[in-house]
Parts: sequence; structure tokens; C-alpha cells
Amino acid sequence: MELLERERELAELEGALAAAAGGAGEVVLVHGEAGIGKTSVVRAFRRRLAGRARAYLGACDDLLSPRPLGPLRDAAPTGGPLASALAAGDRDAVYDATLDLLGRGAGEEPAVLVVEDVH
Repeated sequence: MELLERERELAELEGALAAAAGGAGEVVLVHGEAGIGKTSVVRAFRRRLAGRARAYLGACDDLLSPRPLGPLRDAAPTGGPLASALAAGDRDAVYDATLDLLGRGAGEEPAVLVVEDVH
């Protein structure tokens, strides 16, 4: 399905990806009223990432008592350093592992972390 009338928003996300590929990390907030298509824009952008960036997806819980660091728990690759740090409850190790996950080694593609429903 093609996304209509969202070229500007997708161009902004592409610009942030280009900056990340150049070594300058960026944070982008996709916001708007409920039902306006924020998730559709993010999904369309994620489809464009194939072969260009590592993508991780997490979501904030819509619960009375959300899970601590729930979006990172969702995004953490199973068995990786971030998952281990989260399981151990070591805040410093979680911080370091998150930076390692999102950082770039020589020749690696940039990383994109999408956190849905931050409110």
C-alpha cells in the first residue's frame, strides 16, 4: 500500500537517517493527534530501511503500571548484551549496551530505534 501525502514527513526521516549514516545521531519525534497516521508514516519509513539500516522496534505500554524500560526490552535482540543487561537489572550496563546497540562499528550500517506510543 502506498502512503499518500506524507512525502515531507518521510523526507525528514530520510534526512535523519542520512545524518546517522554520516555519524551524527538524531532524534525525531513523529507527533500529531490520534488517528492522523503517525504509525503509518513510521511503518512506511521502516519498510525503506531494508539493507540500509539496522532497525529495532519497541513500544511503551498502555498500562497503569508499565514495564520498566519496556521499549528497550522489546527492541533488545534475544541473547544479546542489552537483553542480558536488562535481565540483570544493571542500569549502567543497560546504558552501555544501548549505546553499543545503536552505535556503529567499522562498516556497519546505521541503527534506527523506533519507540511507539511515547506519551
